[in-house]
Amino acid sequence: MLAAGVVTALSPAIAQAANVTAPEPAAGTPRVLTYTAVAGETNRPTFTREGPNVVVRDPSATLVPATPCTGGGATVVCPDAPTRITQLVATLDDMPDTLVVDITDVSTSITGGAGKDTITGSDGGNDTIDGGAEEDTVNGRAGDDFLFDSIADAAPNHLFAGAGDDFLRGGTGADQLDGGDGFDTASYGERGADVANGVSVVLSNGAATGAGAPAENDALTGIESLQGTAKNDTLRGDDGANTIQGLDGDDTISGGNGVDQLFGGAGKDTIDAVDQGFDRVSCGGPQAGDTAGVDDVDQVAGCPAAGAGLTVTAVPAAIGSDQTPSRVGVTYTKVMKVRTFRRKGATFTVFSSDKAIQNTVTAEMLGRVGSVKSFSKAAVGDLLLARRSARFVGKARLTLKPSRRYRAHLRKGQRIRLRVTVTDQARNRATKIVTIRLK
Repeated sequence: MLAAGVVTALSPAIAQAANVTAPEPAAGTPRVLTYTAVAGETNRPTFTREGPNVVVRDPSATLVPATPCTGGGATVVCPDAPTRITQLVATLDDMPDTLVVDITDVSTSITGGAGKDTITGSDGGNDTIDGGAEEDTVNGRAGDDFLFDSIADAAPNHLFAGAGDDFLRGGTGADQLDGGDGFDTASYGERGADVANGVSVVLSNGAATGAGAPAENDALTGIESLQGTAKNDTLRGDDGANTIQGLDGDDTISGGNGVDQLFGGAGKDTIDAVDQGFDRVSCGGPQAGDTAGVDDVDQVAGCPAAGAGLTVTAVPAAIGSDQTPSRVGVTYTKVMKVRTFRRKGATFTVFSSDKAIQNTVTAEMLGRVGSVKSFSKAAVGDLLLARRSARFVGKARLTLKPSRRYRAHLRKGQRIRLRVTVTDQARNRATKIVTIRLK
């Protein structure tokens, strides 16, 4: 006879359970699908829309559904009606987990917890993703995402935002912050006056090496906006349009060339906005100790008076400030075969009246949809089929392909809209919408 302790040792491990819920909400509130892991399990959940359902799969844990979701084991099916699921909340726990959201039109709130996690958000929805403790890799993909690490454990984190206007905040380790396309922010704003040092970030073409506090060594890519700490920071922009916020502390801020927005905040700040171009400058006061150098075309607020901390440089009248939106043109194929459109998408060229100035173009492909499964003439509501942002001067040639999830549902006679928005360095925007008919 085996001892009880031996029997216990030889017994198979009992699978842990992850809970899945998606209750019908109160009238006027969004419907939320919630996935909650438990301690001690390694989770690998995926989330997809399949026909009239949202399907949750996790081959490494036992899933426990709550009504109206059904199934169990490795798969749970949640009906996507009568109220459509538009939000996803997922909480992982203390093991190295992998999570993928393969739904393009949900916003997410995902917490990684402890463990070396890899998290991939929605490719089109707005994601809020916290990697949690230890070294994590987070992919926001398309959408306006907030990617961050809430645990100051000095582990290196890898945050990839993708298309959209994103906000990235690493931990205290040597992080990789990649904003991707769009107007993206690298932030150290959670660091209060109790930290030992401020940060230093010097951008060049949207990138920076050796960024952060001394010996932190963050690597930044695709970043247009910076946010400092409550200590003394050195923040410098590049030749593009930048937004820089010093926050508290005695900060040194320089916008570089381009149309910049520079905010000193509290503390004795030094701001340099002299570039013979239009900038917006706020010293955060006026308060004793602030100094700023500006051009006479700049918009200045909260700074000392000229000669009492403010130095004003005259700009030749021929330069002046540009506050007029660009004129935008689009050349494209107006009629396309469905088969070609499914396989190759649409290629088009965007033209701007600003021939020598770097602008940002954001192109979106939109369809009118009646349900998850089909497109129809009587449908209501816009579905984002694809999105892409890029910087360009004068003109840009872009290709947008509809998400693989929706390609099979395209039909003859369907009209697809391209919405093209061009933003110049002074934040002026111009939008043009064109229509492609499928045959």
